[in-house]
Amino acid sequence: MKDVFPLLRRPLLFVAGVLTVRGTKFGKSRLVPIHASTRDVLIRYRTRRAKHLCGRDAAHFFISGTGNPLDGGDLRRTSYTLSRQIGLRGPNDSYGPRLHDFRHRFAVETLLGWYCSGEDAGRRLPVLSTDLGRVRVSDTYWYLSAHPQLMALAMSAPGFPALLQSFSTGRLMQRRQVSSHMIASYRDGFRLLLHFAQQRLSVPPQGLTFEQIDAPLVAAFLDDLQDKRGIGAGSRNLRLTAIRSFFRYASFEMPTNAAQIQRVLAIPSKRCSRAQIGFLTREEVDALLRAPDLRTLSGRRDHALMLLAVQTGLRLSEITGLCRRAFCLSTGAHVRVVGKGRKERSTPLTKTTANVLRAWVREIADADDAIVFPSARGTRLSADGVQYLLSKHVERARQGCPSLRDGTLNRYP
Repeated sequence: MKDVFPLLRRPLLFVAGVLTVRGTKFGKSRLVPIHASTRDVLIRYRTRRAKHLCGRDAAHFFISGTGNPLDGGDLRRTSYTLSRQIGLRGPNDSYGPRLHDFRHRFAVETLLGWYCSGEDAGRRLPVLSTDLGRVRVSDTYWYLSAHPQLMALAMSAPGFPALLQSFSTGRLMQRRQVSSHMIASYRDGFRLLLHFAQQRLSVPPQGLTFEQIDAPLVAAFLDDLQDKRGIGAGSRNLRLTAIRSFFRYASFEMPTNAAQIQRVLAIPSKRCSRAQIGFLTREEVDALLRAPDLRTLSGRRDHALMLLAVQTGLRLSEITGLCRRAFCLSTGAHVRVVGKGRKERSTPLTKTTANVLRAWVREIADADDAIVFPSARGTRLSADGVQYLLSKHVERARQGCPSLRDGTLNRYP
């Protein structure tokens, strides 16, 4: 309640519905939003206060009958008198409602409102801590353990489906804003995990609890991926990375399951051998570039695509996602792409590549967002579509290239 004493008369707060509190603990000031009804009461009090002062000036907003600043004793005596009048304190009782109970009630009611409305009280706790003027957010956690109803609500952890949805939409998409490729990878991994858990536990995904997704289940799921689906150690580690990321998020949301979370995070990754990176010789590249039939639209597209891939070294996803606006085919020809880690780079183009691309873009739509290498339906080429057209041209190029006939080509140059 000491925050009430330093309130000055002229904070421009009632119109905007914001209360300016100055000179509180550690010399800090803060802005506190107030309800419209509270603002109206304060405005009426200010009018009566002005009449009471009769033109005199007073530094403090709340004053006594003599126009002096209120002190703690005045507030306590007024509180005792009012609580006895309404029956909350007996005539001779030395205990009853205290001034700080108003502050505690505000904190408890705010937290209860967040929990009852389904909001994430843990993430909004810094807002309450600021309103209360706390120096550390951890001090506000006291209310969660001091009030029985709040403690019960805080201990009632969210279900596994709700937690997984919060991780996907809240953490990955909104806060971290990860790429669509990462979201798709995590989605596929959890889809496989939910399918495996349903078969093993005979529980549908919407009925799973967090406690059921324990370390033995996760380890069995990873082994099943390798044994039945035939994936390699690298793909297994990729699925484990998604699961670890989810459980790290859950460690902050469900601290009561810390032991279970720790056991899942302790599952080790498997070592895997790294194959030597293959490459194409000049003769193999020339044979592939001669393979497409330049008399057809798809042949000219494939020729331009492979020439660009050989000259720039762009990733498959970067090539298939290129739009017209990514190319500058005039003086200083180059292509701009946004790759992994949202890093943008420009790669210069040779004169031959620029000429081929300049002729090719005349055959596609004029819009800046038009896909440069579209499929037959006019949409973006998929990875399987690129593999199909490469396989087709490799078969034709093998007729005149002995090394390609030996099968040494990687399908994704």
